[in-house]
Amino acid sequence: MRGAECSTDHYMVQSQLRLKLLLPRRKSPNVAPKKLDVAKLTCVEHQRRLVTAITSALQKDKDPLIDLTNIEEHWEQPRETIHSAASDVLGHPKRKTPDWFQEQTESSQQLLEEKQKLYMCHLKENSERSEAAFKAIKAKVQREIRQMKDNWWSKKADELQAMADRNDSHGLFSGLKAIYGPRSNAVAPVKSADGSMLYTDVKDITERWGEHFCNLLNQQGSADQIACENLSSRPVREELHGPITMAELNKALKDTRSGKAPGQDGIPSDVLKHGGPTLKSELLDLYNACWQSQCLPQDFKDALIVTIFKKKAVFYGEMRVGKRKQGGQKLRYEDVLKRHMKNTGMNDNTWERDALDRSKWCCIVRKSIPATEEKWQR
Repeated sequence: MRGAECSTDHYMVQSQLRLKLLLPRRKSPNVAPKKLDVAKLTCVEHQRRLVTAITSALQKDKDPLIDLTNIEEHWEQPRETIHSAASDVLGHPKRKTPDWFQEQTESSQQLLEEKQKLYMCHLKENSERSEAAFKAIKAKVQREIRQMKDNWWSKKADELQAMADRNDSHGLFSGLKAIYGPRSNAVAPVKSADGSMLYTDVKDITERWGEHFCNLLNQQGSADQIACENLSSRPVREELHGPITMAELNKALKDTRSGKAPGQDGIPSDVLKHGGPTLKSELLDLYNACWQSQCLPQDFKDALIVTIFKKKAVFYGEMRVGKRKQGGQKLRYEDVLKRHMKNTGMNDNTWERDALDRSKWCCIVRKSIPATEEKWQR
């Protein structure tokens, strides 16, 4: 992070510009809903206003009957109504980019103004006295500003550590995101089914993930049918076949964690929890209609695929077979581990089996390491 005083930043910047006028881009018709400021729901007044707004909007646009053959159309109207009412009450969160010098604006500004004043005096007088005064204030400004920066980072570190100690993962990652800034969303490439091609296009990657999950979740069973028929069956619970009750819906909403990211509809769980009885009644009718028709709206079926980026598999090649790309690591991790085990006198042929038993593995390490250190000291 750069300093608040540009004169002490010793960075030479060189740039080449090529200006080119681009055609105006047309906005995509499928624009994601704006994020709601659900942090305001901690206030009782905002909860009351949210219930009033959603109740009034749903009663105004409520459909008398639900068409079981068109669940998608029935969900579109309350979805827009709920999000619009919640947006009017809660608004949208404002983006903040906190910097360490924003909290010390007055203190740092006074020091910088004093330094600028003495610098102008030195330019006019150009004497040893004015030069000494300018150097003294310059050193003071650097010392004070560095201390402000260190104090800010120490304060942030204490806040993040306190969040981690009380298992506040939402606040912890929000604080880290505020410090590090926006994250660049890189597209992680995936291999084809036979491993011969590497897909980098977004469309090809999406189709490959769909193919992967289709093969993973739709496998043919290999169980013996006779053995399955001989298994004892549990009694049938007829009450589970009935419609969803309001008590079950309230329990499900209560068990839903707050502060989670919304889905495709842009409605977070916090709005559903504090939306009031009219909203819950609307949801209950929709869920029972889905239960009877055995159909779900597309927003309920769409899933967000989050790929886990494995650095070693991309940069260092396949570890198991020892392949590596140009510029990758020269040794496999197994070779490095076996070399260290050989130096300590441990059996490198059975390390995989020994490592499965944690107590046995710790015992082997405790016996081997001191003997090796004593051997090296000789």
